[in-house]
Amino acid sequence: MSEEKKLYPMKFVPTAVNQAWGEDTIVFGDLGYVDSTVDNGWLGGNSISEVMDMFMDRLTGENAFGYYGRQFPTMMRMMDVKGDFPVLVCPDDKIAEQRYDALGKAKYWYVTEAGADAAVYIGFEKEVKSADVYEAAGKGDLKKYMHRIPVKKGDAFFIAPGVAHSASGKVGIAEIAESSGLDFNLAEDVVEVLDFLKLGPAAEEKNKVFRVELFDLKTPLRISGNESDYFVGYLCVSGKAAVEVRDTEAGTSDICPVKKGEGVVIPAEVSDYALVPEEENTVLLEVTIPEYDQTDEYINPDAEPTLPGEE
Repeated sequence: MSEEKKLYPMKFVPTAVNQAWGEDTIVFGDLGYVDSTVDNGWLGGNSISEVMDMFMDRLTGENAFGYYGRQFPTMMRMMDVKGDFPVLVCPDDKIAEQRYDALGKAKYWYVTEAGADAAVYIGFEKEVKSADVYEAAGKGDLKKYMHRIPVKKGDAFFIAPGVAHSASGKVGIAEIAESSGLDFNLAEDVVEVLDFLKLGPAAEEKNKVFRVELFDLKTPLRISGNESDYFVGYLCVSGKAAVEVRDTEAGTSDICPVKKGEGVVIPAEVSDYALVPEEENTVLLEVTIPEYDQTDEYINPDAEPTLPGEE
C-alpha cells in the first residue's frame, strides 16, 4: 500500500526544552531520545524512525542509505541563548562508533539574532595543557582560555568534532548537525573527552560530512532534475516560504509552508519542487550530504566522502 503512494515534503513536530541558558528546540531529529514526528500529510503521526523503516532509501537516497542505514544523517535545531551557554565538545564518527555505537557530531552554526554582547567561542586562543583544562572545567571558567568571537546576525561557523565551543550573551543560533546526541559538557564530562578534545586554536577545516547552502529567497526558485540520489533539508531562519510540489499528471499541487524556526525534509525521490517566498527577508538553510564511496556498512568512519563532481 505504501509503495503506491508518493512521498512528499515533510514537516516535523518540534521538541522544545527550557534550558538554564535559554530555549532549545529540536526542529527535526532522529536521536533516540528525540524521534521527531511528521506533522503534515498522510504520514502525519509517524516518527522519523518509522518513516525510515517503511521507505528507507526512498527517503534518504540509495547512497546515503547504504552508508547510514536506518539512521537519518542530519538534524536541525534552534537555540535562543540568553545567558552563558555550556562549553561543549563532540566526538568524531570513529570515536562515537567505537565507544557509543552512534554517529559523531560535526556542526554548522548560523546566527539568527545577536544582542550587543553576543559572542561565540570556538577552540582555544592558544595551546593549553590538559591539566589546565581539567582545572578550569571544574571551576566553570574554561572560557577564559577560549577564542571569543563577537557575532552579528548572519554570521556562520563550521564546528568540527573535537573543537570546544560555546556562546554567551543574547544570541539566536540555528544549528545543522549530524544526527547525534553526543554533546559533552566539559564542566561535567571533562574526563570523558580529554583524549579527543583539541587543545589549541580551531583550524580551518572543510565540512565533508554535510554541506550547507544559504538561500536569500527573493523570488520563487525551482529545483528540478535532482539526479544525485539524496534527500534535501531546509531550515527557515527568517521569514516564511512554501515548498510546492506539482503533479503534472494529476494537475494538483502539494504545498508545504515553512516559517522561521521550522524545517522541511524533501525525500530523495522528490526531484522537482519550488521554493516560494511568502514574506520579505526569507532565508533558508539547505542541507545535503555528499556521496560516499562506501555503501556496504551502517557507518564507516574511515571512509573518505567523495563530493559530487569530484574525481
